[in-house]
Amino acid sequence: MLEGYYEWLRSSDEYLHNEMVLVDLDPGTTYQVRVVAKNGDGYEAGASWLEFHTPGVGQSTLYCD
Repeated sequence: MLEGYYEWLRSSDEYLHNEMVLVDLDPGTTYQVRVVAKNGDGYEAGASWLEFHTPGVGQSTLYCD
C-alpha cells in the first residue's frame, strides 16, 4: 500500500457482540479503527478513532516507469 493511501473497509453487522478480532494485518502498518453502534430506530453513536501501528517492517513496492 502506498504512503498516504487509504482503503476503507466495512465489517458485516454484528449483533450482541462486544468484541471483534482484527486478523491478517500487515506488519509495520498504521491502522485507524472506529466502532459505530446503531439501533433499529436509525440512531447511531460513533466512538473516537483509534490509531495503532503493527510491529515489524512493512513491505515496500518499487514502481519504475
